[in-house]
Amino acid sequence: KILITLPDLEFGGGPIIAIRLANFLATAHEVYLYNAQPHLCDERVISFIDSKVKLLPSSGLPYELRCYIVDLQIEIVNSHVWWADKLVFQAAAALPVQWTISMHGCYEALVEHPEIAHARTRDAGLVGGLSLRHAPEVDEGDGAVRGWLRRAYDAAG
Repeated sequence: KILITLPDLEFGGGPIIAIRLANFLATAHEVYLYNAQPHLCDERVISFIDSKVKLLPSSGLPYELRCYIVDLQIEIVNSHVWWADKLVFQAAAALPVQWTISMHGCYEALVEHPEIAHARTRDAGLVGGLSLRHAPEVDEGDGAVRGWLRRAYDAAG
């Protein structure tokens, strides 16, 4: 059972690639989608979701997401874009679930442009740092990802 946490359901690279991934995975797995920002929702984007994929009702709150993970016995969570990463961390850090972050340039942008380190990007750095501490195993070849997360955490202060 796989839960993919979307940054929102509007037109953009993060949501669209997450939906395409969900549609593909649903051919062989039970797949759920959760919208981290339910106030950002476009019916045209929802129409891209395959009928095999279950779009969960969302308040965007960590407690709700945690309940879904536990109640649905989710085994793998995949989050897209840093605010969805933050939500998953808040909901699932203490749960025995595998979590994969799909990076879409947000952490890299923070490293390359530290002047954008306002309240939201400080959260991005926090998520990067927390992910480093809570994800001791990184797939072989992902040293660059660990480096990006480390630099995002450092840049966010």
